[in-house]
Amino acid sequence: MYTHGINSSHVMPFTNDTNSSAVMPASKDIYSFSNIALAFLMSLLAFAIMLGNAVVILAFVVDKNLRHRSNYFFLNLAISDFFVGMISIPLFIPHKLFNWEFENNICVFWLTTDYLLCTASVYNIVLISFDRYQSVSNAVSQNINLSCLEDYIFVNFINFGSLSKNFCLFV
Repeated sequence: MYTHGINSSHVMPFTNDTNSSAVMPASKDIYSFSNIALAFLMSLLAFAIMLGNAVVILAFVVDKNLRHRSNYFFLNLAISDFFVGMISIPLFIPHKLFNWEFENNICVFWLTTDYLLCTASVYNIVLISFDRYQSVSNAVSQNINLSCLEDYIFVNFINFGSLSKNFCLFV
């Protein structure tokens, strides 16, 4: 007997048997090859982020000639990005790819540090852009030897600004 071009004698009915060896579709399988490959690539990315920023931090610590105003902003950016690669991305990988549900304390820690570090990173990029703009537009009139106190204020403004923004999100 044919029904719409299909031989109905060869069509097996759908059964909801728990003992059957039915394979889940690839989109539902959290341990699929694509998820494992993506987790591996994201882990390599996190490692490269940590390694690259560790080199920047180490260069700043070892070479005293790098310690001037604009490089403090790059150091602050490298520190925040290093911790993004060390904390945020490794916690993101199992949560997103393997549906790992965090308990409440880990979730709050992850979200707080992720928002804090990413906000600090963005603020550092804005400060570096502003510093580059000031050094180009006011090259002759800009006071090159600003005090360490002003550098300290700029860098801490970034850190405390991102901290206060994140505090408002969780209150």
